[in-house]
Amino acid sequence: MQQGCTDREPVQFGAPPLRLENIVNIAPYGLMVGAHVIPSDHQGYHFGPQAPAPRYDVLAVGDGEIVHITVRRVSVDTGQASRPQYHVFLRHSCSIVTQLDLIDELEPAIAARMDSLSTGATIPVREGQVIGRAGASSQGVDLWVADLRTLAPGYIVPQHYEAEAWRLYAIEPYSLFREPLRSQLRAKSILRVEPLGGRADYDVDGRLIGGWFVENTNGYGGLQQSGFFRTHLAVTYHAYDPAGVIVSLGDFQGQARQFAVTGNGPDPAQVSVTTGPVKYELRYWGSFHRQTGRSWDYQEPFDEFRVLPWGEVQGTVLMQMVGERRLKVEVFPGKRPSEVPGFTVGAVLYER
Repeated sequence: MQQGCTDREPVQFGAPPLRLENIVNIAPYGLMVGAHVIPSDHQGYHFGPQAPAPRYDVLAVGDGEIVHITVRRVSVDTGQASRPQYHVFLRHSCSIVTQLDLIDELEPAIAARMDSLSTGATIPVREGQVIGRAGASSQGVDLWVADLRTLAPGYIVPQHYEAEAWRLYAIEPYSLFREPLRSQLRAKSILRVEPLGGRADYDVDGRLIGGWFVENTNGYGGLQQSGFFRTHLAVTYHAYDPAGVIVSLGDFQGQARQFAVTGNGPDPAQVSVTTGPVKYELRYWGSFHRQTGRSWDYQEPFDEFRVLPWGEVQGTVLMQMVGERRLKVEVFPGKRPSEVPGFTVGAVLYER
């Protein structure tokens, strides 16, 4: 990302990744859903309904140059073939980089030069320039904002994230946008607690909270590209409602799943080696208006909602910190905590 760069500090952004009138809401860093077992390191800019063909312009947020483009032709969650999606890496200075993902088609002028990137060439772009279009295969586009001078503090062992090293440098995403655009974007944030941009790095040394990986499985990279997330685990708070504890499992009966917990605890930030075994009763979660109890439809105003467990018990997970950076875990699908007396030979050791 830094090879051949030009220093253009200070960097500021004057364009949103989608046209402002197309943005319904903005999901913060930290969302755990499907293959995003570890809290996500990007925002989701959501637009209106999908369409048979992509119709939403995707924009460069600031002046810079495209240095890399990847094409994804399989679903990250399922591994099955899917419509191609483009992931574009932009460099705005020697330190500030952004990424745009879930683009269905590239602007023709950019697509025509895409092959040249493999030879070290770059594609200059201007603030607000159309990079491509989205809307046929997703309900939004993803934006990463990183400063390569700033290491996020909440990754206890950064080496475990080498497969996706840019997440180590994620910064508060609204901080580089100029006013009044910064305030306009913040007003569309689903998260209503500071920092509105959310966070992805929750690790606290000696505590349960944060991300974990099955021992000796190559950290975030996993053992193989397909299903790399199967060996991931996270216990932290919901990105939309920090009052809600979420258990995120890379492998729950063969699928990556996220659950709220009955009673909303114990608080993973308080669980340590001295706590001993803890049980989390797993349920699905939903977003509900605080006052009326109605389910939130992801488009209404979102100042007054809570993420809460609901529905039948899906199982219990038993966890015990057996070292400052070592965790023993066993999942019991379909069982309540009272039906789980302790660990069996099926327990798995995780590390961070």
